[in-house]
Amino acid sequence: SGTGLLAVLSARAGAAKVHAVEASRLAYFAKQIVEANAPAGSIDVHECLAEDLDLGTEKCLDVIVSEWMGYFLLFENMLPSVLSIRDRYLKEGGLMLPSRARLFL
Repeated sequence: SGTGLLAVLSARAGAAKVHAVEASRLAYFAKQIVEANAPAGSIDVHECLAEDLDLGTEKCLDVIVSEWMGYFLLFENMLPSVLSIRDRYLKEGGLMLPSRARLFL
């Protein structure tokens, strides 16, 4: 989630409920940004690893929006974390954004 920008934009675009996941203490600041810029109660900021996220029910997400790309596309190695969320919580027919990437060498 980082600063929570994608979460705020998702809520402002009409998402009924947004779950923002940030593993670092940056989650503290993301919560402040969310409170100042998003509709009240529309975003939950979770300070945990994506692999440790517990939403209680399986297959409860319609869309996953993530900025997982590092430099040279895969360097930060965030893709496994996003795929963990996808496998546990994305509903059948749900959407991942972005859903593909291309690397030109």
